[in-house]
Amino acid sequence: QTAAPMVRFWWIRILRPMPSAWAVIVPLWIPSVVLAIPTYILWRRDRKYPPGYCQECAYDLTGNVSGVCPECGTKIESP
Repeated sequence: QTAAPMVRFWWIRILRPMPSAWAVIVPLWIPSVVLAIPTYILWRRDRKYPPGYCQECAYDLTGNVSGVCPECGTKIESP
């Protein structure tokens, strides 16, 4: 005999097959998205561009002597 769902949304089912057991069924894309979002945020926060590029927007600063990125306005540190 199959347990009847206690809660059923279009993407999750919570079952209680026995009085002492629970079963939660979720599609694989949900935990993937939950892990991907903080991974992307940490990657964006810690990325570094090579010297000669703006560290904020990755604009190529070759020949720029103004000390300011013309793309985003960030102050450029002298090498």
